[in-house]
Amino acid sequence: MISQVLNFIPLGCGHCKSLAPTYEKLGEAFGKVDDVVIAKVDADADKDLNSRFGISGFPTLKYFSKGSTSAEEYSGGRDIKDLVSFIEGKTSLASVAFLPLNSSPRTIKDGEEYNGGRSEQDFIDFLNEKCKTNRVSGGGISGEAGRIEKFDAFAKDFMANEDKRDAILEEAKSLIEAQDNPKVATYYTKVMERVQSKGDAFITTEIDRLERLLGGDISTTKKDEFSVRHNILKQFDTTN
Repeated sequence: MISQVLNFIPLGCGHCKSLAPTYEKLGEAFGKVDDVVIAKVDADADKDLNSRFGISGFPTLKYFSKGSTSAEEYSGGRDIKDLVSFIEGKTSLASVAFLPLNSSPRTIKDGEEYNGGRSEQDFIDFLNEKCKTNRVSGGGISGEAGRIEKFDAFAKDFMANEDKRDAILEEAKSLIEAQDNPKVATYYTKVMERVQSKGDAFITTEIDRLERLLGGDISTTKKDEFSVRHNILKQFDTTN
């Protein structure tokens, strides 16, 4: 299953035409990501879909999470950074794609001139800062990617205080929706629940399993996803 963003547009809609270039860039940015589809729906031809999903104005963007037939309407900003950030937050990946870079003045407006160093690390540091990512040389992600400082503290307290685990889990759950990435925060609590049901050994067993998967032939999307999980599990690891 895949996550999808659908843009409902009728022919001749002026606002839709204004959004079109940005939406094309969004499609390019996620074009090589296996689990994300950016698509358009002809609202004139598919009026049944308009009724089914409550489309009353245009353009309307709807997000469908993996395995879900119900949609969430997107109500954020309409520039490329807003749209990319929304999808990154929903998919729990630290960075699902780098936006394509193009120095042509005909296609980029209000660009920022790069004045930094010319080493690989200089470019990586610049892109990480501007794209809010945690990439490292070779295309992977760093040990910081996906982690939430407050929930890192919950993880350590949870493992250190066995008699307080129920309370720590409930407090963590109560703060999930307040996080920038609720899906990642939820993973912390799912790990806590697994520890409660399977014992502390679950942490090392799951870390070993993910490391085997990361050493195999998997897609970039899965590698990012498993790397984020690995980063979080390491916060629960009492052996290091």
